[in-house]
Amino acid sequence: MVECRKYMPCTTSPKPSCRALPRRPATSTCHPASGQDNEGRKQLLAQWTPCTNAFSADANAAEQRTLLLVDDEENVLSALQRLLVRSGYQVLTATSGPAGLALLERHDIGVIISDQRMPGMTGVEFLSRVKLRHPGIVRLMLSGFADLKAVTAAINEGAIYRFLTKPCDNELLRSNVEEAFRHFEIRRENERLRRELLASNLALEDALVATRRKEQANADYFSTMSHALRTPLNGVLGMAELLQETTLEAQQRDYLETIASSGHRLLTLINDMLDTPKAEAGKLILETIDFDLQDLVEGLEQPLGTLARHKGLTFVTHFKSRTPLIVRGDPTRLRQALTILLSNAIKFTPAGEVLLNVLPVETADDEVHLLFEVNDTGEGIDTATQHSLLDYFTRAESTIRIYGGDSKGLSVCKQLVMAMDGEIGLSSAPGRGSTFWFNVRLARTSPPPDTRPTLSMHRHKRVLLVEDDPIDQAVAGGLLRASGLEVETVSNGQQAVDTWSRNHYDLVFMACRMPVMDGYQATQHIRAHEARQTTGRADHTPIIALTANAMSGDRERCLQAGMDDYVIKPVNRQVLQTVIDHWLPGRGRQVLTLVPTGNSSRQAPHR
Repeated sequence: MVECRKYMPCTTSPKPSCRALPRRPATSTCHPASGQDNEGRKQLLAQWTPCTNAFSADANAAEQRTLLLVDDEENVLSALQRLLVRSGYQVLTATSGPAGLALLERHDIGVIISDQRMPGMTGVEFLSRVKLRHPGIVRLMLSGFADLKAVTAAINEGAIYRFLTKPCDNELLRSNVEEAFRHFEIRRENERLRRELLASNLALEDALVATRRKEQANADYFSTMSHALRTPLNGVLGMAELLQETTLEAQQRDYLETIASSGHRLLTLINDMLDTPKAEAGKLILETIDFDLQDLVEGLEQPLGTLARHKGLTFVTHFKSRTPLIVRGDPTRLRQALTILLSNAIKFTPAGEVLLNVLPVETADDEVHLLFEVNDTGEGIDTATQHSLLDYFTRAESTIRIYGGDSKGLSVCKQLVMAMDGEIGLSSAPGRGSTFWFNVRLARTSPPPDTRPTLSMHRHKRVLLVEDDPIDQAVAGGLLRASGLEVETVSNGQQAVDTWSRNHYDLVFMACRMPVMDGYQATQHIRAHEARQTTGRADHTPIIALTANAMSGDRERCLQAGMDDYVIKPVNRQVLQTVIDHWLPGRGRQVLTLVPTGNSSRQAPHR
């Protein structure tokens, strides 16, 4: 047991107080130093280190952990030092609180054992300062005065780990010191892990910011590319569509079909290329609208049938009886998946036919499970390659070299079908052709009454076309006039606002990217002007976005700006007519049942 004897300091010596420490055991080495107490008197500080060759495995396990003893009674310090040095600890001593604080600034200390009643600075005051400056150090108090006030102060102010009373059993002291060091090491390890976690989180945040910047840069790049590719293609396909309405010789019509077919192939390639990053990232966006399934399939016959005829192939579509024609789902993604499979079948079939079968697998009152089969009479695919196609959905390299094609389309097709909660697969054998198939579930809906307007209903209806590109002006203007509309054209958003404010228009087609003022700003100005109007004109003019901006979020941006609908370039005539019929006489319907074919992606207007 540690013996505690009262030590009376010498007060007769004219020299600064220097307290002699008792002789230490041969198993330790003393490293003396000097300091000052709070009254400026010199204090003797000592660091006792156990000799490395004089200790058992228990001492080695202590790993030279350092603790600080603070007590103004040197006989207590001596007894504690002997005990703890033998236990393998590195021991620092101080005879006052200020001297102890000085040691803390120079040494890495894990545990402090302090007396309570000391001259100049009590143990509670000392440990309170330690808590503020070095909160990670584990603090113990060893005092012969265990009154409730002292214990309470030690706990509340000094935040001590243990309060021990003198005299203290040696084993109890050792076990408490050992527990204190374990607590210190756990605390230190937790702090290290906390710092590492903080550093990792900061690194992750930096990486996330960099990734988002990269994603935004990619999105901006693809948006710019989409706009740059769709704008000239709008001129090619639009003019080809207008030219089909003129009188042509057979050879001229054949040439025109070649132009239109090539343009649609290019449009399919553009759509596949722009959708590939979204498909791989699982960010394909689906819409849900009513559409006519037969109209959708028939819309594929013109571009793909022309492509097949140019190769000498027969292109056939077949609906099995009892197939519901009016359904609800995403016609754009369904059309895109069919276009990819049919285009590939035509590419990889040297002779014969390509057949599209549409048949119901099962039907219910509110849902239909449809199977789409694309059959070709091509060279067929061996079993090993089929497994590769199912795993990666890529074409065999040798086949691509012979017939051309892009394997990315099949990857996009797989993602499209999966996004619609469907399955996709194939069956084939060398020399026997191939069948690519997929199934999807679509909601059933009732056919609407036939309320489609005739051309005579649109005559003398006035349309404002806002478009800065001369070719796009000619294409859109020609298609609108072919619908019996009177068209006035301006070249930027500012002209649109000025012209609209002076005239009445039944419909506005608005490009988005224009000089002087873009379409978003122009729409906001028109809506603000309408909000201020009280008399003299209709309170709301339908504004339709006519844009080559076809990326995710572009439709939403148009609607947020105040536009009512959204048509993508290249402009498909059927899509355009659908929009005209919806927003001119009979406006107020909320569900479109006639759906664009070819390329456009539209959503049922929000009224």
